[in-house]
Parts: sequence; C-alpha cells; structure tokens
Amino acid sequence: MNLKNKSSILIVGANGIIGSFLRTKLSNDYQITSISKNSDNNEVYSLDLSDSKKTNNYFKNIKKFDCLIFLVGRAHKKGKRKDLFRYEKTNFKTLKNVISSLDKFSILPKKIIFTSTVSVYGEQYDNDIYNENSIVNPQTPYAVTKLMAEEYLMNNYSERTWILRLAPVYSSDFQLNIDRRTKISKVYYKPGNGKSKLSLCNIKNINFVVREIILGQIPHGIYNLSDSRIYSYNDLLKYKKIKIYLKIPRLIIVFVGLVGRALKNQFLIENSTKLLTNNIYPAKKLKKFVEINEKL
Repeated sequence: MNLKNKSSILIVGANGIIGSFLRTKLSNDYQITSISKNSDNNEVYSLDLSDSKKTNNYFKNIKKFDCLIFLVGRAHKKGKRKDLFRYEKTNFKTLKNVISSLDKFSILPKKIIFTSTVSVYGEQYDNDIYNENSIVNPQTPYAVTKLMAEEYLMNNYSERTWILRLAPVYSSDFQLNIDRRTKISKVYYKPGNGKSKLSLCNIKNINFVVREIILGQIPHGIYNLSDSRIYSYNDLLKYKKIKIYLKIPRLIIVFVGLVGRALKNQFLIENSTKLLTNNIYPAKKLKKFVEINEKL
C-alpha cells in the first residue's frame, strides 16, 4: 500500500504498555503519529496534554487524522480519595484538552477510540457478571475519572466514539495483572479453593479490536473487552506453573474486608471483594461483530 493511501492514526499515550504495543503493530499498515507526556524516542512527540495552551499550540498546525486512539491514563494504582484531583488531571483533563483542541481547529477525527476500564462497574458482592448495561458504580479515583472521560465523549461525540472497557490487561511481556492475582510480595497464594472466576484481556485482543474498528467492522458505542475464556485463580497458578503456594481461607478474606470497611480503606475493600466473588466482564456485545480468541 502506498504511504499516501494509508489511513492516518494519532496515538496519544504512546509510550505506555498498550501504546507501545499498538504503535509497533499498526505502523506497517497505517501512518502513525505518536504523543506521550515524556519521551526519549524520536518517533514519539513529548507533550504535556494537561496544559491546554501547549496542546493548542501543537494541534493548530497539524493535519487531520482518520482516527484518534486515546490511551492516556494514570493506571496500575487505583488511588485514594485524596488523589482524585491528580487522577482527574491525567485521566480526564488530558482527553478534554485534546478533543477540544482538535475540534477547535476542525481536525476532529471521524473515529475516537478510548480505552477505559471495567473498574467503572465497581465490585459488588451480589453480582458476578457485568455487561455494558450494568449499573456503573466506580469506587476509586482511577475508575471515577475514567467514567468522567467516558461521559464527556458520549455526551458530546457519541457517533464517532468507541469506548473499550478493558478487563485487566496482560501479555507475555507484561504480567503485572496476573502477578497481582497470584502473589503477595514474593509469596504465591490461592484464595479459598481457587475457583472464583475472573476476566482478563490479552493485549493482542486490543490490537485486533482496534483494527476492526478502523476497518469499519464494529459500530460506535461502549464495549467490554476481555478474552473469550473465563479464568479461575487455579488457572492463573497453573499458567504461572506454581505448585507451592499459600492457601488463604475465605474467613480471613472476609475479616480483611470487614476491617477495610471499618477503616474505610478502599484498597482492602476492593481486593477482598475481588477475592471472594466472581468478576466476569464478557465481551458478548463485541462478539456480535468480531470473534475474540486470545487466551492464556
């Protein structure tokens, strides 16, 4: 394909785990422009998107893109309530500044792909399965500000917006979200009998779905994105090839949850709930249009 005929894509947040992966995978088939807050890579432009003046100065002389992939996010730590301002600055203000600037200079892409999180649903003892119609009840600054960004896009640009609510992401090179569910410090563990269910998302599925959106195979809207397979904690330990681990009785996890509620400690509340319940985020809505295959 001639370079002139390739669709042009703007990747914002291009130095993160997902951004770096997509930038590499998409570069052969599309014209890629990449932005990140901090970059020592000549292929990625360094720009503080929380500064509206700097954002406007950058976009006022930029050509129009066919697609925006917005990946910016303060992630991996969910934050405490006192951190809300910092999360809002990163997870919401950056998006608003970019979209406002693109709109101001009449170069808003026809497609906006925004990566959100299944954390917007919140964890509930009385619910095992969360779909796109489930009530959202974010509990952490990370989830609250991701939902703010979702609502901004859907209220103003719904017909050109694709929101992907990602289950915890992993790859062969990025195991953090699996490690968090299999070990504490350096000690591997299993909650109860290890049969509680959870969803994960292979990073290859993100690349696949993004490509299908660009190709016009998926209508605009909000979608859960997770592997077809539903995992258990036993599956994760098997995947990690762990045979020696600490078994944590359910009663201890219940006690930790009670302590968390007494102390209003969101970290203890959230994680004890996850360990005691099923947390399944099926991608059934996406599967109406494409097939999700990647798994552990």
